[in-house]
Amino acid sequence: MIRSRRLVRAAVGGVVALSCTVSAAPAKAAPGADEPAGTVRLATEKRVSVDYPGAGASGFQYRPGTTSVTTVDYPGAVPPAHAGPDDLATGTDVVNTRDGQIVLQKHRSTGVTATVTIPAGQANRSAVGWSVLTMDGTGALHVLRTVDGALTVDTPVTGFPAGARPVLSRTGGSVSRLAIVYALEGRTSVGLVDLSDGAFRTYVTGDTATPQLAYNDFWLVADRKAIRVDAGPGTEPTALTRTDAQLEAVVGDRLLLGNPCSSRAAPRPR
Repeated sequence: MIRSRRLVRAAVGGVVALSCTVSAAPAKAAPGADEPAGTVRLATEKRVSVDYPGAGASGFQYRPGTTSVTTVDYPGAVPPAHAGPDDLATGTDVVNTRDGQIVLQKHRSTGVTATVTIPAGQANRSAVGWSVLTMDGTGALHVLRTVDGALTVDTPVTGFPAGARPVLSRTGGSVSRLAIVYALEGRTSVGLVDLSDGAFRTYVTGDTATPQLAYNDFWLVADRKAIRVDAGPGTEPTALTRTDAQLEAVVGDRLLLGNPCSSRAAPRPR
């Protein structure tokens, strides 16, 4: 069973090239009018950001700058024997596209499809794997999934703090969980909703409005604090040493850090 997927982003740094060509003619007395002793040519290369929207069991996707998404298949990838909304783990290869209140889902390697209908009064917030997260007019969150590929099942999210305001939802290295950043009483917190049953749990509370955030099925890292997803209730996250590098992803038990010029793997959280 697939337990995590790699989601990384990278940026290609700009390069400034400086070249100088000097005349090889013999030295002579300077003429009355100034003549150039040489030429200098400056060339710049525009920085291009490369985004990786998703990676699954059969391939990955990337998008340079503002261009369209390109899909690359892994050589020799074997599709799962079964793929469908009743098996969340197969959602790593699912591509979600939305048309109004309809979310179309297609499993890339098997061709299995499903259609999620967002009920009236609900708005799409995020989609990952076979699951769609919505919010209704009261601020309540819902997890939508289909049965037999067509009948939409609505599971209300439970455990979300009363009075909390969802700020954003974020996908990561999991298709069975979805991260939600929310504000409550002037503080920002991060939690995960279990997409199988809609149960929500807060893991990290801090002061950063939009914290650097990455997670998979084993670890959640937010606001430079790391905690195991299966940690017992009341467990405090571990503070990580701050660096200038951008937190990109959690891959297994490792953190992937990057900056505009390079990316590197960091030791596992402790």
